[in-house]
Amino acid sequence: WWAFFSRAPFAERWGAVGLMVVALAATPRLLHESVAMGNLGLQFFLYAVPTLSLALVVWAVASRHLSPGPRRVSMVAAMLLASGVWTLVRSDGVTGDGVPEFAWRWSATAEERLLAPAATGDTPGARPPAPAARP
Repeated sequence: WWAFFSRAPFAERWGAVGLMVVALAATPRLLHESVAMGNLGLQFFLYAVPTLSLALVVWAVASRHLSPGPRRVSMVAAMLLASGVWTLVRSDGVTGDGVPEFAWRWSATAEERLLAPAATGDTPGARPPAPAARP
């Protein structure tokens, strides 16, 4: 639709498509390994293409009254934002229903949350035995 049937200038139409391809090629180097290698290395592409497509539509609607210069700058910003948001998350796997679970890249993993009480010594099994009371 956008590349062939839009009334936008030719350079803008194909520039947006080219920018999406560049974003898809450049972003995987910045991803968390769980997203970059998830689904046999396809997880980022499966989720980024719809994100970039949505960003393209939102950008086109929001910038239709701008002059060509700011319109192109905002197109680059929209594509960078849409692909860059994936650098902020990591994959925690999928649920039993097949729904993906994402978490912020810097948040503690489920394993780290499980092991945190043991590291502080605040678990009943980690406490030393209480001294015997003298009669």
